[in-house]
Amino acid sequence: MEEKRKSDLIYLDGPLTADAILKTIHQRFLDQKNISWLGLVMIFLNSYTAPKGLSQSLRQFCKRIISCIKETGSQTVILSGLNGSGKTFLADALISEIGTVVSGSDEMIKNVMMAKIVLKSMGTASIPTNKDSSRLGRMIEFGIQERALKRIKFNCFYIDQSRVVTPNRFEGNFLIFYQMLAGLTPEDRAKLQLEGYSWHGLHYLAQACPPKEEDYKLVQSFELWKTGLAKLGIPLNDILQVLVAILLLGNVSFYESKDKELAMSGGEVLTAVANLLGVRSSALQRGLTKRTYFSSRGDPIRTACSAAGANGARDALSKALYVRTVVAIIRRINSLLRPLPTGPGSGNVSQTNSQGPHSFAADSFSPHRIHNSPSGQDPSQTTETVLNVIDLFGFENHESNGLEQFCINWTAEVVNNQFCKSVFTSVYEECRLDGVDPLIHCNIYDSHPCLELLSLEEKGLLYLINQETVAPRVQSDDICTRIKQAFGDHSCLKESRGSYFTVQHFAGNVTYDIISLLNSNADTIADDVIAIFNEKECKFGFMNHLFSHELNYEIPGGSAQGKMCRITPPSPVKGNSMESLGEERTFIQDFQGGIKTQILSHIEDSNPHFIRCVRANDSQRPGEFNRDCISQQLKNLSVLETVDQFMNGFSEVYTFDQLLSSFGMLVPEVGSYSKRPQDLCKTMMESISHQLAEVLEVAEDMWAIGRTKVFILEEFYQGMEYLREKCRHRAAVCIQSVVRAFLAVKHWPELKVSLQRAKRQRDGTAVNQDSDMPPYDSLTSHVPSGRNYTVVGNLKVGFPQWRVMKNAFPDTPSGNPALSPGQPVYVKGRSSRRGFLLVESEGQQFHVPHYYTEIRLPQVGGGSSVPPSVRVGSKTSDL
Repeated sequence: MEEKRKSDLIYLDGPLTADAILKTIHQRFLDQKNISWLGLVMIFLNSYTAPKGLSQSLRQFCKRIISCIKETGSQTVILSGLNGSGKTFLADALISEIGTVVSGSDEMIKNVMMAKIVLKSMGTASIPTNKDSSRLGRMIEFGIQERALKRIKFNCFYIDQSRVVTPNRFEGNFLIFYQMLAGLTPEDRAKLQLEGYSWHGLHYLAQACPPKEEDYKLVQSFELWKTGLAKLGIPLNDILQVLVAILLLGNVSFYESKDKELAMSGGEVLTAVANLLGVRSSALQRGLTKRTYFSSRGDPIRTACSAAGANGARDALSKALYVRTVVAIIRRINSLLRPLPTGPGSGNVSQTNSQGPHSFAADSFSPHRIHNSPSGQDPSQTTETVLNVIDLFGFENHESNGLEQFCINWTAEVVNNQFCKSVFTSVYEECRLDGVDPLIHCNIYDSHPCLELLSLEEKGLLYLINQETVAPRVQSDDICTRIKQAFGDHSCLKESRGSYFTVQHFAGNVTYDIISLLNSNADTIADDVIAIFNEKECKFGFMNHLFSHELNYEIPGGSAQGKMCRITPPSPVKGNSMESLGEERTFIQDFQGGIKTQILSHIEDSNPHFIRCVRANDSQRPGEFNRDCISQQLKNLSVLETVDQFMNGFSEVYTFDQLLSSFGMLVPEVGSYSKRPQDLCKTMMESISHQLAEVLEVAEDMWAIGRTKVFILEEFYQGMEYLREKCRHRAAVCIQSVVRAFLAVKHWPELKVSLQRAKRQRDGTAVNQDSDMPPYDSLTSHVPSGRNYTVVGNLKVGFPQWRVMKNAFPDTPSGNPALSPGQPVYVKGRSSRRGFLLVESEGQQFHVPHYYTEIRLPQVGGGSSVPPSVRVGSKTSDL
């Protein structure tokens, strides 16, 4: 309880101010403690150094969440913060701790560790604010049943495919490209036709910033990546062929010759790419430079592309190859992390897996069952409950902001709105409905207007951008004028001019480039390009797999139909609010649908736990504490308002049945009362208040009974958790003592024999294991029965003998001892009590423990009125 008070900001001394919170976090930063608490909300400060005690804090956090699963069902952990605030690092550490806390398959946990390594290389890139920025949004599902880990599933949201061909200014390409160039051996380079190339000579990498890691670190990371692929059963050569083909494609370019004909530079490179992708070079060139149309009579017409169209097809193919390879890897990972079906229809999996090394098992999008736990019932014992770890994108604001930043910041706005709803809005609404005074109303930032501007159904900016992408009605430069006409009076639309518009987010104003948004949102690739990878022309099975949906359903027979297909794999998300646009879908449309159906639905159907991440500085310097940078982030994350809410307002809400089920152990006698649940809860809370009076100052307004629920202050709730933990500890000790006693009695005969054998070995006596051992009592006596002597050095000293007292006897706190330390005593012989000697002094006899005395041999020529110790003879081997 005391340690919790030191790390929890709700126990701040003095006035509650933003400066007081900052000073507390700074002091913990100096103590190398990166984690603070706001009640049940974790604050993680990314200091760019190895955090102290991180594993222990996360393990306690995981144990608390697992206990919540047992009581209330599925749980969701949501990490949020700016880009570079350590969300992905902390999420990976949290996933590792979950694997140690929850019992499960060791092989499954190992696969998760390998999956993290593989996806980190494929989804990480350098940006100005973070040299290791994760460009993959993740939601990891842990399926728990009967308190054991049954399955794990990675749900990834990929939004950065344009980085492969046109990375933003001052940013790098994906890390795997640099790792591959540094780690490939000369033999591998020759096999992959990559001899003589460095990142300077590859167009897609030359236009990006150089890697910020040393070569030896890139080589080490590449070896780990290869190991991860091998452990996951993913063919390394297939992945390498695709990645090298992507890089070489960038060195193929098309231009208009002097006679206005389409010309190509890099013919040898195109041949190398074709060999890597398993197609003829002429077929690849035809797919990039020709387009199929149909006449009014239905006859196919094939025309030549412009130079811009051919280069666009080249870039679209590169993007499609990369993003589909990542998706294939994720699906393969998920196929390893789910249990094999045992019921009817389980044969389908074996059929899928028998298709050969290129068969990546398709992901399962069927909804899992999420239950709110009935009172008194452990949900983990009845059906599968889910623990979700959501690590989405951090808020970004760069010099140039396009589709990537637009999706990232919309997602960050959604997550921030969920936090405010969970901590503030929902509590206020529950208090209102139950007729309870909420005690405090915090003035927080309201994300609703911004979300309304961005994603209002059939009216928001997302809908407008999708309309212009699918069916352009005006020139790109004029779209901002249309935006201003539609949303000019909106409070969150700050500026709209030229091809730019500015939106006010919870973390600041961001200006977006509408042309970049429209170009990336189209997300299309001509079916002429995909058609060349049909099974008749393409001998590389992995390529058939990457485009299997289009080849099977949209391009039957492998002949182009004049369609535009999606760069990203088709999304299974249905029921999107923008389906009225027709069958043709856009990137934003699928992305928004995925966030709503796979993220928000999970949050709403489970109990959320929030981790707010903060970066210590903007320059990524280890150990630097930038007050202005941190202060602004704390303001954006509403930390001051959260502390105020947890200190002075209700933070925990329980129904009557939930409260009685969760904390009834603290007042066992409540179960015998025949009262209404409302009265039982009142009686129980009053009793708990008396118990807590010893550890905190209990006030009358720390809890309130409403019509259907009980409302509790955070400080009082932590006290209740403290009492419950003590109660559980006492019960555990009691159970352990009974079990250990039972086991001790059960194993005593074996232990007794082993102790006897050890004793005899120490005494130098040979032990015959086949003979009957003497009773244990006969081995523990200091003076064995039948021996009337004591061995000292090489002498046998018989009784009677002189000894000197080492300790007072009897040893009592009060009263004078009968025998004092240093007093000579006359030992008549062995006592009838085991381990004692019969001592005579001043006409009295005492039974004295042998270790209270030490023997003194008689001095030669010394006179004495008592018989001297008798020398019996030399020590012999028959002792």
